Amino acid sequence: MDEIKRLSNGRYPSDKLQHWETELSDAFTDVSNGDKLIGVFLPGRGCYFYNQKSLLAEIPDQELAQAFFGIWLDKRSKDSELRTQLLGRP
Repeated sequence: MDEIKRLSNGRYPSDKLQHWETELSDAFTDVSNGDKLIGVFLPGRGCYFYNQKSLLAEIPDQELAQAFFGIWLDKRSKDSELRTQLLGRP
């Protein structure tokens, strides 16, 4: 949540951030060390999280999806090299 807060510059109220933190914590309850996760952002629908076997969570919140994936895809991401790789740019 720290990165979402940093990137949002105070745009989201604390109650919304707390709700999002709960949603994300609930989504990742069955994640173990070494698991591979897949996150899918569908504009207009929200986000889906999968492990190797099944769907972990569907979060139908467009704003949360944008904020969450912005951690890696926003121009201000802390890891610009990873951002470039994720976007498939040379």
